Amino acid sequence: MMNAKHALTRCLRPVCWSLAFLTAGSFTASAQSQRTHEQLIRADRLSETQAIEYLYAMRTSSFAESYVFRFQIKHYPYRARSFSYHGTLYGQIDPLTGEQRERIVIQQRDPEQPRQSLTLRDLLLVRGPQPHAWVAQPEQIPAQHSAQNEDPTSLPTSQTDTDSPSTSLPKMTQLDAPVLEGISLTPFDLLVPYFYWNRFEYRGPEQVKARPTQSFRLHSPNSDFPIQTVEVELDDEFRAVLKATYLGADGNPLKSMELIAFKKTGDTYIPKTLDYRESGDRGDKTRIDIIAASMEVDLPSELFEPDNVGQELPSIDPFIYDVF
Repeated sequence: MMNAKHALTRCLRPVCWSLAFLTAGSFTASAQSQRTHEQLIRADRLSETQAIEYLYAMRTSSFAESYVFRFQIKHYPYRARSFSYHGTLYGQIDPLTGEQRERIVIQQRDPEQPRQSLTLRDLLLVRGPQPHAWVAQPEQIPAQHSAQNEDPTSLPTSQTDTDSPSTSLPKMTQLDAPVLEGISLTPFDLLVPYFYWNRFEYRGPEQVKARPTQSFRLHSPNSDFPIQTVEVELDDEFRAVLKATYLGADGNPLKSMELIAFKKTGDTYIPKTLDYRESGDRGDKTRIDIIAASMEVDLPSELFEPDNVGQELPSIDPFIYDVF
């Protein structure tokens, strides 16, 4: 029997999953193993060493060096009408340091010009043992109307170049507020910092929707943070997060994330649909749908500098996208 708790102490380069909203990992078609039906139903129990290596693998899993996703966000309030946003995620991996940065632009249609979009948030996320987030509010973003036609791959462009007084949110206690008022999505969800928490428990093999999983419980190093524990179910074949549940200090669930569907683009599988649900009978739900993706794109490194949050965004050829 292995001890219930372990500490991750080995030094690793600061890389987390390179996925559009962080939580489902990346995996290639060639990584699919030839497994029997019985193996696909139930995973084998891991040894202590295997459990530690399993989490290390999750930390270092990533996509290509640069990628772009187009997405839609739809929020379902309890007994109220749903509402939606759309946006673009730009991601880049530093091949030398392994640092992962993502620039996320969230927009909504301009009610006065339906074929135009207004930028509501411009975020920069840096994943790793010391996660950081920068955000530009609407009043800090220059006029960023983008032509929106029926092509879901049309990208936002900035028409003005001004200084961007983005706000740094370096402390984890500042990362649990919604990125937009009224939706169940926070910087904590996007940064997935819990995979860098050192204390964890391996709970053993489980099943989620008939998929074999390995179950872990990760404990926050910050006793003042509302989320004290995160329970994760990792697909045993693809090493992707199928479900994550946030627990408070009393052990009661606060929120959950669930991978609903994934999609293949090139040789890589990416998350297609993710649900974030507040706990309780009246919990709201926020759904993210990836509607287009490109894993072969050149992005300037300046795009991911904090001083440039809220500044001009690159123009990208829509024909390089896989549209879902």
